Amino acid sequence: MNKKIVFIITDYGSFNNFLGELSVRLVEEGFEVSVLTSSEKVIKIKDKFNYLDRGVTFYYVDFPRSFNLISHYRTSKKIHEIIEQICPNIISIHFATAIFSTLLSGKLLFKTIGTFHGLSFPIMDKFVNRNLFKIVELFSMRRLDEIILLNKSDYSIIKSIFDKKTSLLSTKGLGCDLEVFDKERYTNSKIEKLKHSIGVESEDIVLAFTGRYVSFKGFHLVVKAFKYIEEHYKGFSLKLITIGGFDKVHLTGLSHIEKEYFHNSTNIIDIGFTSDVSDYLAISDLFVFPSKREGIPVCIIESLAMEVPVITLNSRGCNDLVEHGVNGLLLSRDSSYVDLAKEIVKLINDEMYLKKNKSIMQNNRSDLSRANFIENQLVYFNKLK
Repeated sequence: MNKKIVFIITDYGSFNNFLGELSVRLVEEGFEVSVLTSSEKVIKIKDKFNYLDRGVTFYYVDFPRSFNLISHYRTSKKIHEIIEQICPNIISIHFATAIFSTLLSGKLLFKTIGTFHGLSFPIMDKFVNRNLFKIVELFSMRRLDEIILLNKSDYSIIKSIFDKKTSLLSTKGLGCDLEVFDKERYTNSKIEKLKHSIGVESEDIVLAFTGRYVSFKGFHLVVKAFKYIEEHYKGFSLKLITIGGFDKVHLTGLSHIEKEYFHNSTNIIDIGFTSDVSDYLAISDLFVFPSKREGIPVCIIESLAMEVPVITLNSRGCNDLVEHGVNGLLLSRDSSYVDLAKEIVKLINDEMYLKKNKSIMQNNRSDLSRANFIENQLVYFNKLK
């Protein structure tokens, strides 16, 4: 009899992006895989597989994005009803919101592991928010059989509280597909064609940002820094490529005037959500991602795999991937957009440093493979057989 696994994740887009390959591999190895998720696509990229044809079963529920306990409780009861019908051997929940929604109405009767893609409470600035999220996240952890963290900072905090059931994922987060994110796929002529298709000139220096257009991911700092460089450094021909989209819940951090600048600047190319992230990284000189809170950011993994140096903050998750002065720069968490702008200009002017960066990234690409995460999970789940 096949072992049954249930994945619970906040939205279909995140499932497709993070767990699609793993789910298909598990089905191929004889597992029955069910996914509980919302039909929403926060990450709006095309499906990697026809999951239904591959044998993955879906159940759709609504995961509230607001802190409405009644809504979360209703979702929790619905999830418990579905779980009882499936009777799985193991439940694997991803993201704190899905973990909280699932476990609010009670502990599940089946082995349950929760993977936190970045804790909220350790990095909250406001006292009230920090303690509120601490209550929610620790409450959720008490109802888990196993807790998995993606970065060393989160792990050290939670290991001291829930020692025996806490572990650190041994891979570089969830990795990326190295066959897709491979600089060698792009000839000079293909790069020039890609540049021409979006209005980038051969001599342009290209900066890239990938992620939701929200302040905690540093979107506002990137836009403001780019504007500052345009106004104060006239010798550069710059383009900024933004890949992702706006979030209905979280603020951008931009003023009305700055939003107008973002939408109207001829030097900012807003791609939106796309499955072709590697194409735009292939034509980028620097990846700028001043995020204050991450688990292990896939966008940085993808950039490093494409040998694009990274400028980010010395924040948890980001500093698990970027070593200052080796494969990018780590700025202090309280850096302003002016600080960011000056570091971008400094890096652009240092060709020898950029060349050294790319050589180091070539040698460490294998560590960034999504295959590492998949094999890690296959070993873990196969222990159940």
